[in-house]
Amino acid sequence: MLAVCSSFSAIDEGKQLHAQVVKMQYLSETAVGNALLTMYSKCGMIEDAESLFNSLVKRNVVSWSANINGFKHHRDFEKAIKLVCLMREDGIDPNEYIFSIDPNEYIFSIALASCASMKNLDIGRIFHAQVLKKGMALGDFVGTTIVDMYSGLGEAGDAEKQLKEMGKSASSASWNAHIAGFVHNEKAEEAIEAFVDMVKNDKACDEFTYSIILKACSSLPSLATCEQIHSWMIKAKFESNMHVGSSLIEAYNKCGSVEDAEKVFSQKSSADVRKLMTVKDVAKEPGCSWIETNNRIYRFFSHDQSCPRNAKSISETEAK
Repeated sequence: MLAVCSSFSAIDEGKQLHAQVVKMQYLSETAVGNALLTMYSKCGMIEDAESLFNSLVKRNVVSWSANINGFKHHRDFEKAIKLVCLMREDGIDPNEYIFSIDPNEYIFSIALASCASMKNLDIGRIFHAQVLKKGMALGDFVGTTIVDMYSGLGEAGDAEKQLKEMGKSASSASWNAHIAGFVHNEKAEEAIEAFVDMVKNDKACDEFTYSIILKACSSLPSLATCEQIHSWMIKAKFESNMHVGSSLIEAYNKCGSVEDAEKVFSQKSSADVRKLMTVKDVAKEPGCSWIETNNRIYRFFSHDQSCPRNAKSISETEAK
């Protein structure tokens, strides 16, 4: 029931269950306490979560994970990092968990991501050293977070070194983090080079990959590169993807090829156009609509009889 309250953010019902747990003296059960912690964290009641955490008689790795992730989720990155450090002092049963009183991969990933959000490179390097010592740094989960941290902080050399050390264990997400770091730090040419390396390493490009690399094309701008990426998109059957299609239209516009942008746009259905408006947060003009005829999209206004096509479409609609 507590899990259901978490999923639906039903905090009032969750508090009622909490009262029942206390009344029935189940709070000493670690699993119950953890479920309550998770509920309060997911419902945004971070102070209640912290109060409950401090009152728990026995806390395990799950307890720490729920509390730390709650602070990170609510952007209190400094508190999340402090809690990770305090774990070492909390006497978790060494026979119950492989990492004794040390954080596990999930918690280390939260700590590294928090360092990136705080833009604190020094503490990030300390956590990196700890995961290296624990033998966690080359796994996809923690390794990708390290790449993402260094990339986001503008340390491209460290990010690339981490990526190479991961070798074949580096996933598409790892490469995406590396490329995104270049784009966010306005290094479009380096981003494109990293993208080419990703393709050469036979890593599957996804929606995020194409969207972010098209953003790099827009900032250069480079029409030739945009056209080449477009051809790869077609081969990978990503051209119909709404987010990728939106990025492609924007890239062609920024590269000065309005004709190509219009060509991509014209291939979208009326439903796709409306989705594109949502993606780009475009407000529809009052009384303005689109209609698709013979694979082309036309725009017209209500009560506009100036165009024969408009008059015909209106009369046909009224006839229905």
